[in-house]
Amino acid sequence: MMLATGLSAETNTVLLPPAPERQSALYTRLLLFQNAQSLKKVKGLDSKKPLQQLVLDYLKQNGVEFKSPSYARLDVKKQMLAVHANIADLDKVGILIAKLDEKH
Repeated sequence: MMLATGLSAETNTVLLPPAPERQSALYTRLLLFQNAQSLKKVKGLDSKKPLQQLVLDYLKQNGVEFKSPSYARLDVKKQMLAVHANIADLDKVGILIAKLDEKH
């Protein structure tokens, strides 16, 4: 069996077609997140919480919740968000972070 693959220019990740055995597989994606501080201004989030918790709350508020072994970890100094999740959640997180970066 042969699989078609490609490279996404936007995310620099290898794209594979969906297959039943990969739908639950977990992948890691690093996202540039230059405006993490803007989470303190998002309606419905508690600005007093640490940025790591604000990231998780923002993603949960928008339909992405992480259960072990999935995770999202923010490195404020490097302005990077490391996300370990299935492909669908990785795509959702990428879109949500990009929208947040656009707004602020």
